[in-house]
Amino acid sequence: MPIVWIILAIGLILIVAYVFLGIGTAAIGYMLLQGKSGGAPAYRPPSPSPPINGSKGWAFSYSPNMPALMADNGDGTFGFDFPSQDGVHYVTRGAAGSLTVGGAITMSFSITGDGTIVSSQDGGQAYVTLYMQRQGDNMTGSGQYQQHRYFGGSKPLSMGVDTTIVLPLTGDQWGDVFGKRGSDFPQQFASCIQNVSVIGFVFGNPSVGATGHGAHVVGGNAHFTLKSFTVQ
Repeated sequence: MPIVWIILAIGLILIVAYVFLGIGTAAIGYMLLQGKSGGAPAYRPPSPSPPINGSKGWAFSYSPNMPALMADNGDGTFGFDFPSQDGVHYVTRGAAGSLTVGGAITMSFSITGDGTIVSSQDGGQAYVTLYMQRQGDNMTGSGQYQQHRYFGGSKPLSMGVDTTIVLPLTGDQWGDVFGKRGSDFPQQFASCIQNVSVIGFVFGNPSVGATGHGAHVVGGNAHFTLKSFTVQ
């Protein structure tokens, strides 16, 4: 065989080996970056933290610019100042074993100040809404978890007005994560009550699907006083 053909054959072998070696090295590097033996990694959303069990009082959750707990006034009432930006979202306390189907939750509160309380999401009217959450909720609202949180009894927030919410623990009065009534899923609603973890109230604007998405004050100040919160 002419020497020129031998040289060409060796060159071709070297080129093929280089290409395959490069692909293999790239593949190994990709797999190491993915942290597995092959394929793209499965997407895993960050695990949300459930609302804090306020066993030592009323706890704020998902609430920027707020302390861990609502202030205890020492006379059976609790209070906080609304921040000037987003905002107060969830306020909860531990409630295991405290609810029964057919009972009721009664909440009384007042707001004083010279500002205007608005929904942190859209700037519209802000509301307070009663809330309960079942044990083991993963906060996704997906599948069975749709009925692990319930909301009801929304009231607009107004300055200088004493407000009382009385809400029966019946399915027709409460809506789940997607607004479906507890009466549409009576077994799941009863199971949420029987296995409740926390109860409380949330701030936001349910008219735009932002029931617990926060509230804050603009153009002044606003103080919220929780006068009573009872379960029957």
